[in-house]
Amino acid sequence: MKRKFITLIFLIIIFGEIVVAQNSKNIQTNESITITEFCSLNLNKEISVKIQDELSSEKIHNLMSACNDDEKVKIGPIDLDLSNCTFKNKECNIFITNLKNVRSLVLPKTTKTITFCLASDMENIILPDGLERIEKQAFFRTKLKSIEIPESVQYVGALAFGDIENLQYIKIFNNPHKTKWSYIWNKWNDAKILEDDAVFLPKENDSKEKYGIIRFSKADYHRAFDTVDMEIYLNKKPGENQKAVLHFYDAHNKNESAGDIEIEVKKGKKTITIKKYPAANFFISETDDYYTIINECGDYWIKLRCEIEFSDGTTIPLEGFCYIYEEPIPAGIS
Repeated sequence: MKRKFITLIFLIIIFGEIVVAQNSKNIQTNESITITEFCSLNLNKEISVKIQDELSSEKIHNLMSACNDDEKVKIGPIDLDLSNCTFKNKECNIFITNLKNVRSLVLPKTTKTITFCLASDMENIILPDGLERIEKQAFFRTKLKSIEIPESVQYVGALAFGDIENLQYIKIFNNPHKTKWSYIWNKWNDAKILEDDAVFLPKENDSKEKYGIIRFSKADYHRAFDTVDMEIYLNKKPGENQKAVLHFYDAHNKNESAGDIEIEVKKGKKTITIKKYPAANFFISETDDYYTIINECGDYWIKLRCEIEFSDGTTIPLEGFCYIYEEPIPAGIS
């Protein structure tokens, strides 16, 4: 009886190893798998996967759920190739709203429209020839480092590549439709625009000294309703008690002033805490871009950065930022 039990345990172990090996085979080879098969894989490591399936809203939802972390397991990073996928909808439309842990993404060859492709960890994406439209805010606040826009693209909407801090360049291939794009399609990033055969030459890495950090309790604050909690961490302990001023400015608007807060700096204390500061106290300049973005996107954000000025005249920048946003007030409401 004992021998039979040991034999059974041995067979279970062997069977388990075969299943794991099969999963590994799917990940490590060029074989394409379905979204259902992808969702059954162990994704807690760096992997590269090709998927061949018909994309529906339900399957895209399942794909997003599989890639997102749960409380116990860290996912990816994942390199995801959807080039051989087809669409259930006739519009051939990509609508991805919350895709995490995907480092690179290849879109289906038949994609015609990108409504949203909000993959918060995405550094690289390949857009197919034949793509026609990139809608407003399609890649807003992703981590893209570069992108190439095919010459087939007829329209790019407002802030389609807005607020992408790491975006170094955008390559545009002899596109005759550029005059039809929103004039703020590429607002709020420092990416270099390369046309045709131009080559991107990266800048030398600037190693700037870090003086301190400002951390906010969340990323976005509604200007009319929220209060802002923030903590400042100085790299060096102040040598004496002194008054100081936090200068806030809008990185979206040529670093225009967005408000000041007077504070007390305590000798020997590297941490300064500010609680429940009204977001309404931050100033939003109503520029031409402000009205254009409100009209095309429905709301507007300032990107709030900060520096601290001590009473002795020393001013130091603080790493970190948050967004203050507002929406137009509907008619009839005051």
